Amino acid sequence: MSSAISPGPAGTTWARSVSTGRSTPPDTPRPTFMAPYPYLLADCGDIDITGHRLPVSYYREIVFGLRAQPYLAVQRPQHHGKTVISSQWAWSDTIASWTWPGHESAPIIVEVYRDADDVELLVNGRSLGRKPVREQHRFRTEFEITYEPGELVAIAYRDGVESGAISSAPRPAPSCCTPHPIDRSSRSTSVTLPISL
Repeated sequence: MSSAISPGPAGTTWARSVSTGRSTPPDTPRPTFMAPYPYLLADCGDIDITGHRLPVSYYREIVFGLRAQPYLAVQRPQHHGKTVISSQWAWSDTIASWTWPGHESAPIIVEVYRDADDVELLVNGRSLGRKPVREQHRFRTEFEITYEPGELVAIAYRDGVESGAISSAPRPAPSCCTPHPIDRSSRSTSVTLPISL
């Protein structure tokens, strides 16, 4: 957990830095850096509470030369155009998703991270241009575009030659579970769930 635990009154303990890294939309009543209960995390780490890596983790991997492919992160469209209040520990409110039902034709910001000269962004095969993303740009660039369902692709270039690409295209879901018919003629009280992996 990324929160500091401090002794509280009468021998109790409390998390002092809960939510210090969260980004707060300004329309939040009384925006503060500290979130109310039941907020559990500081939101400034590389891994979320479920164990999944956050976009900042991939960014750091690129900065330290440990990732060769670009990384796509998308700012949540419901906050587009709003000034976000955040602390020095916060990262942009992004996730690795290009699925935003109900936001078709709405403006959206796509962030691309990569150690390259520049990055080209494509939506459904249509180029939306190139932007620099080298070290002097902190290995990061943003494209403000209009959301449309489909495939989002980032292609990185170094010295005019493609040096990596990433696509948001959904991968086919693995066939992990196959249901089997249940024999209801038995009077057994136990339940068996046969699963094929």
